[in-house]
Amino acid sequence: MPTHRRVSFVPLLALFLGACTSHTDPVEAVTHEERALAKAHSSWAAIFVQRADETFSPANIQRFAPYSATLENGTWIVRGTVPADFHGSVPEARVRAGDGVTTVQVVKRP
Repeated sequence: MPTHRRVSFVPLLALFLGACTSHTDPVEAVTHEERALAKAHSSWAAIFVQRADETFSPANIQRFAPYSATLENGTWIVRGTVPADFHGSVPEARVRAGDGVTTVQVVKRP
């Protein structure tokens, strides 16, 4: 007499869907320079961990301290202090004030 096994795919489906979704930071209005600076530093650190890009290494980030954040058209622009005679790559970040979304970029100084 054949026996039938019931296999529930619900737990497997839940596991699969959980693995496919990515965690996103909650929406956060950034109203102060200090928070914009913190978000920029956090983003630079995350990129260094992901890509090991020396532009975002802790030593290189420290090299351009202190940083300032200026609010321009609803976006915080985070820049470091770059010596006038410096040539190379400098980290920069943009933090949207309305929701805290942060993008980073590398600025080349000729």
